[in-house]
Amino acid sequence: MKIYATVSVFKNKNYIIFHKVNIDNRWITQNSTDIHPIENEEYGLGLSVLSALDKSGKGILSYSNENYWETLGFKTFGSFSKNHDLVNILKFNNFYQITRWKKDRGGYIPDSNIESIELPLNATAKEIEDGIKKLLEVRLEETEICSLETLNDSRVEYKVLDFSNYIDKGDAHTDAYQVYVHEEYENNYIGFMIDEGYENQSNTSVKKLWGKLFRDSLSEKIKKIWTRWYGALKSYEYKEIKNKAYYVQIIGKTNKIERHSYLFKDGENFLELTFQIDLVDTPLDLQEMIRKDFIELAESVKIYH
Repeated sequence: MKIYATVSVFKNKNYIIFHKVNIDNRWITQNSTDIHPIENEEYGLGLSVLSALDKSGKGILSYSNENYWETLGFKTFGSFSKNHDLVNILKFNNFYQITRWKKDRGGYIPDSNIESIELPLNATAKEIEDGIKKLLEVRLEETEICSLETLNDSRVEYKVLDFSNYIDKGDAHTDAYQVYVHEEYENNYIGFMIDEGYENQSNTSVKKLWGKLFRDSLSEKIKKIWTRWYGALKSYEYKEIKNKAYYVQIIGKTNKIERHSYLFKDGENFLELTFQIDLVDTPLDLQEMIRKDFIELAESVKIYH
C-alpha cells in the first residue's frame, strides 16, 4: 500500500512531533513540528499530529534535521531512543494507521506484539490523540539480546550494550558483521569480525594431524599479525579455553592500546570477537568501565549452528 504521509511522536517529558517528507522515494525527517507537555491542552497533541500529517502529505519542507537528537541534547540516536517512547502515524489511501515501536539495538523496530490502531481519514483530533496515548501507555519488554547471522549460517546471540554509552556502527564499512564504539572516546570499540584468515594457512586435516604444533603456529601467526597492525607488543597471551562458547582468548598490549580477541567455532572457520581499549586518551576509570562492558558482552555470546 502506498504511504501518503508519515509522522513520528516521541514521548519523554514532552511529546515531540516530527513529520517526514518523501524526497526521491526516501522519507526525510523535518524539524520538530511541535512540542507539547505531557499535560497538554485538550486535544492539542491530536491537532498537531493532524497538522504534521498535512505538511507531510503536501511535502512541506521545514529544514531537514536528520540528527534531530543532537539539537535535543543527546549525543547519539541510541541515547535519544533509550529515553523516548515512539509511535508512528501513517496515512494510507483511506485510513490512518498508528503503530507502537519498541527499542532495539540503539534504535526502534515495530512491536509485532502490539496491535496497530486504524482510524478513518475523517478521524477527529480527539480520536487521533486517544489512539496515540493508548499505545504509549502499553509497557514494553525491552530487548536484552542482539543477534546476527554469519556467512556460515550460524546464529550469534549476545547481550545488548548500554546504547546511552555506545554507538551502533553496523559493519562500519569494514570486514565486520557488527561494530560498536564508545560514543565519546571512539578509539574504544568492539566488533564481530568476518574470518581474519588466521587459520587459512592450514587445512582441517593438517590441524588434526599436527595438534599442538598447529596451535603454537596459530598463536605465533596472530602475534606477528598484531605486531604488524598495532606495533610492538609489551605483552601477549594466547590461551585455549574449555567449557566456554569461545575456544581461544588472546590478550595483547602496546604502549597505546589493549587488545582482546575471542575465537568461536563457525563451521569450518571461526568467528572473531575483538575489542580495543585506548590506553592514552581515555580516562582510567572509563577504561575500566568499558573493559567490563566488553568482557560481559564477550562472555554472553552464544552460537547456534
